[in-house]
Amino acid sequence: MPVGPPVGAPPGPQAWQPPGAPLVPPQPGAPAWEQRPGPPAGPPPGGPFAPPPSAARSRKGLWWSIGAAVVALLVAGGVLFFVLMGGVEPPTGVNATVQPDGVSVTWTAVEGASSYEVFRGDTSVGTTDQTTFLDTEAPGGTEVRYTVVAANQDGDRSEASAAGPAVITTVDAPTPVATVDGAAVQLTWEPVTGAETYAVTRDGESLAGDLTETTYLDPEPSFGDHAYEVTAVDADGEGSSASGSVQVSAPGPWVEANEIATAFPELVGDSPGGDAWNGASCATATPDPGQAAISCDYPNGILMVVVQYADTGQRDARVAEVTGQAGVQTGTWSYGSGAAQGDLWVSAADAAIAWRFITFYESGRELFSIYTEWEGHSQDQLRDEWFAGAPF
Repeated sequence: MPVGPPVGAPPGPQAWQPPGAPLVPPQPGAPAWEQRPGPPAGPPPGGPFAPPPSAARSRKGLWWSIGAAVVALLVAGGVLFFVLMGGVEPPTGVNATVQPDGVSVTWTAVEGASSYEVFRGDTSVGTTDQTTFLDTEAPGGTEVRYTVVAANQDGDRSEASAAGPAVITTVDAPTPVATVDGAAVQLTWEPVTGAETYAVTRDGESLAGDLTETTYLDPEPSFGDHAYEVTAVDADGEGSSASGSVQVSAPGPWVEANEIATAFPELVGDSPGGDAWNGASCATATPDPGQAAISCDYPNGILMVVVQYADTGQRDARVAEVTGQAGVQTGTWSYGSGAAQGDLWVSAADAAIAWRFITFYESGRELFSIYTEWEGHSQDQLRDEWFAGAPF
């Protein structure tokens, strides 16, 4: 029976080993769960060299690169746009100030600019080579704003400047019109933009204030030339005001008989009524013939009529009526013992009504006459009571 190798003896050759080869101790096998090493790094021995693959770039860096490129394009585009616009910058510091003769607009000079165009709102109001401009056509009582455009010698223009602060212009002066209506003077005017109230004066004397209507009636100004002034007031805006005036010749309270009142002011008084000399009550009358007449009644019963004639023909026609009466006596009259001042006609001595009729030699009064009568009294009584003291 064959006997195996002794215990502890070296093992014999394996079946796959060739005879006579040295014995190689068996190697323990790798556990089933253990990873085996990968292929060796680097190129195979003797093979061509290949560079290692580059590391992947981060997305954050990519976005920064794109952003920088966009900014560069925008800056380049802005520079190109500025160049295409001619390189003229818009003015700055535009400001407006209301002056008595218009609105003064100022701004800061622009480098390279040779002229400036000024705009009120959307309306071009003028061009200048200075940095100030006076707008004399600005509408009154209105809020306005200004912008300025700069231009160079090549004709290149800037964008419009930022609008300056708004200002409210001074109200325009009214243009009153005066018309005579009987003894009254009627004033009318067009509404003034921006004005809330109006004031009226005559010859510097205040007649009315805080008027909201555009009309005023002066009921009975004195006879003669008067200057009326109407002032527009911008109470809600800048508190500005402006005045316009008109001249008018007022007929005075006596209207068509105003020249009689001017020639004999003490005798007939300032206006119709009871303010005449010696307490007489006077009023206008219709002359025949004549242009105008004033008739006065005295408390003692004396009647006086002053007549103004259009020409010497009317006066002579009246004289013919007087001298045609029976028993009329003719003479002249004077102040005291002085020279004769005019012709005189008196009634007959036996007349029921004593009367006197006089004319004037004085230049400026030759077309006037005065007639007086006093029923129930004598010629001497009429002379002493009225004629001797009457202020004519």
